[in-house]
Parts: sequence; C-alpha cells; structure tokens
Amino acid sequence: MSKFTVELEWDAVDSIVVQALKNQYSDLKKDLDHRLRLNDEETFGIFSSDKVEDVACIYRHLDAIKIVLSYNMIHEEFEEWKEAANAKRLRDDNS
Repeated sequence: MSKFTVELEWDAVDSIVVQALKNQYSDLKKDLDHRLRLNDEETFGIFSSDKVEDVACIYRHLDAIKIVLSYNMIHEEFEEWKEAANAKRLRDDNS
C-alpha cells in the first residue's frame, strides 16, 4: 500500500468539510423521515431503538450540523443552503 501526502489550501479543506457536513445532514434527514414514517415503536433506530428517543437525538444532531455549517460557510451561502434544504423537504413531503 502506497502512502501519499497531499497539501491543500485552507479554503479547499473548508470546502471538503462543508460538503461532507451537507452530505451527513442530508443522509440524517432521510433517516429521520424514514424513522417518522415507521409505525412500529420498537424498530432499530440510528441512536436508539426507542422511537421517541431516537427522533429527539436525530433532531439534536441535525441542529448541531447546522451550527457547524453556519460557522464554516459564508452567511449568505448558509442561508441559501437552508432555503434549498427546506424547499427540498417540502417537495418530498408533498410527493
């Protein structure tokens, strides 16, 4: 196995981190939507098998990701991302 060292500018690292956080937010949001649709209270969850506890924990993690994104993104870009995420959620809810 070869080992490589790559040097990146800070803005490149920031972009990678922001994109990874956006992906995590999107995936966790899908998990939350799936968890909320399930009628069975005792299914396997992300953080807990208890549905109420799991949903609350997912919401806390989503809020934490938003806080970290707001710190790492330009304010206008963060607001645009929030609006796009909300619009996507509304589209998904209506379909």
